[in-house]
Amino acid sequence: MIWNASSGEIWVLIGRENGRFIPFPLNNYGNLHVIPPTNVPPGRYAPLMGFNRIWANIPDIRPLLGWAVAPEVSYTLGITTLSPTSFTFNLPNGRVATRSTGGWQFNNAPSLPFEATPEATPQTPPAAPEVTPEATSAAPEITAVASGVIGS
Repeated sequence: MIWNASSGEIWVLIGRENGRFIPFPLNNYGNLHVIPPTNVPPGRYAPLMGFNRIWANIPDIRPLLGWAVAPEVSYTLGITTLSPTSFTFNLPNGRVATRSTGGWQFNNAPSLPFEATPEATPQTPPAAPEVTPEATSAAPEITAVASGVIGS
């Protein structure tokens, strides 16, 4: 799951290397309740805040994702638009994926394992992200929060 701070949208990625891409605009999940999970398996993590609102309240999502195997981390999300219906985006472990009308897929092998480190600790997402436009053609950098690789 990825939270895009610039739009408030949460992306749910189903599958390990490719699969379904399900976007949830803020107005779809913002009024849902955070439901504290019970019986979190050892070594697993429950989704927090917005991720929890989707994971705990939308019946089809939780069984597709399972429990997180790492805590949520904040990172800079790079997005490159390829066409009106597709774009690439990065994950905290250095992998790059493409979102298209057919779903999503990784474009490269992992460069780092997806783990929480002292530098990448769980954080509460900012209320309003600061965006400073630059006169460059580079892809915009957007604050994002990602849940750990999801597993059963």
